[in-house]
Amino acid sequence: MPIGTGIGANYSSRAIIGSFYERLGNTQPPAWVTDLSRRIDSNQSSEDLKWLGMTPVMREWVGGRAAQGFRTNGINIVNKVFEASVEVDIDDIRRDKTGQFMDRIDELPGRAQQHRARLLTDLIIAGETTNCYDGQYFFDTDHSEGSSGTQDNDLVFDISDNATGGTATAPLASTIQGAVLKAVQAIMGFKDDKGEPMNEGAMNFDVMVPATFMGETIKALTMPLVGGGDSLHIGYRGGVAALKRAGAPVAAIWRREEEGALVLSLHVQPGAKRSGVAGVHGDAIKIRLAAPPVDGKANAELVRLLAEAFGVPRRQVAILRGETSRDKLVRVDAPVRRPDLDWR
Repeated sequence: MPIGTGIGANYSSRAIIGSFYERLGNTQPPAWVTDLSRRIDSNQSSEDLKWLGMTPVMREWVGGRAAQGFRTNGINIVNKVFEASVEVDIDDIRRDKTGQFMDRIDELPGRAQQHRARLLTDLIIAGETTNCYDGQYFFDTDHSEGSSGTQDNDLVFDISDNATGGTATAPLASTIQGAVLKAVQAIMGFKDDKGEPMNEGAMNFDVMVPATFMGETIKALTMPLVGGGDSLHIGYRGGVAALKRAGAPVAAIWRREEEGALVLSLHVQPGAKRSGVAGVHGDAIKIRLAAPPVDGKANAELVRLLAEAFGVPRRQVAILRGETSRDKLVRVDAPVRRPDLDWR
């Protein structure tokens, strides 16, 4: 008999059931569940749900409109029915001096929301063997949609670190941080069906770990990141660690490792008296350049400065994006030195 509380001396089945559904409507699932899933009400035995692609990117208006349709895909979901029942003699409830029966009955709406969290947890754990709408496993090495190209979200990171005392069953905080940053970097690189970055504005990430990893995970998410002294901050929502970088998306970490190279996010100020680092500008490192922004002189000075700072030939420094902008993305191949923010 599913029952609730707040019904006083009225122990009729109708009152009990009505109270249960009222409480169920006022009980919310853990916050991480709503972060990772969407509730869709259904009154059918199954639902055919459509997936819509992204809207097109902006373009210069030349000629008429260039209207584009949405890319579509879909999946059929068969509804399942779950239940939890307790059998209680109504006289036992009436004789209960401590109110424990009603306390237990009050727990049922919460159990229903916990069940939703359990279902989602089980789905995530089985993500390497459960099909997604595109026919691929949720976590797979070859997802592709429209112009996204082939994308891998089934990431593998060796969390054993025997050299420093960690193991696969008890990894160290530094190892966990490396795994988290690898995952975040991959997430920020995912593209939508238009071939555009789909997560570049992401601010928060939920990190799910076994309970035995929680202590080292807390340390990992509060350790300083490379460069800039920024930190990953942790909060608890429904038992899940919430990862957040203070003040800016994690995508804006000013430098990251990439296949033996460093990729730097920079904001330059040409025409300065001397070249050097001037601190942090938003989510990038601000660099003053003793060269004017004409005929590529400022870019040449930037390449010279970076090559000298990282101990590499100038040919190993490449401006990937922003040649004519103050905001630049620069790659330094095989850096010999790893200067901090005080390098000149």
